[in-house]
Amino acid sequence: MHKPKYTIDLDSLVKLFRDDSVYSKKHFKTLWEKISNLIDNGVIISHADVLEEIKDGYKDDLYHWAHINKNIFQSYNIPHESAIISNIGDKFPTFLTQNKEKPNNADPWLVAQAIISDLIIITEEKRMRERSLPRVCLEYKVKHIDVFGLIKENNWIL
Repeated sequence: MHKPKYTIDLDSLVKLFRDDSVYSKKHFKTLWEKISNLIDNGVIISHADVLEEIKDGYKDDLYHWAHINKNIFQSYNIPHESAIISNIGDKFPTFLTQNKEKPNNADPWLVAQAIISDLIIITEEKRMRERSLPRVCLEYKVKHIDVFGLIKENNWIL
């Protein structure tokens, strides 16, 4: 096992699992094999709250994969993460709820996890509005990339 380098957001996992996605694991097997290898070796992790989002909203291949691979979804580090999330909430109150109807919102937990463990967040989110993951990452100096950025950063030829 290696030291984790990345934490992956739900939207990037969805992009890999959707058949109509540009990075679908169904159509880009080599990409999925490389990402799976990083996951299997502990280089890519995620947060338990991402697993909760999957459980609440997906009953497909992603759900089944997450259930089998639930070890990548790291447990809450309540004392440390909650202090960071509280600080984020002071600066970006709408980021915590994001006006979602579902109870789970993993984004603050991913930011906290990334800060604590010095991780890069893999997310497809790009917009720089106040309650966006990229905007909060910028404020807290957390690097974030998308799946294409992961490909480039690892110099993968597919």
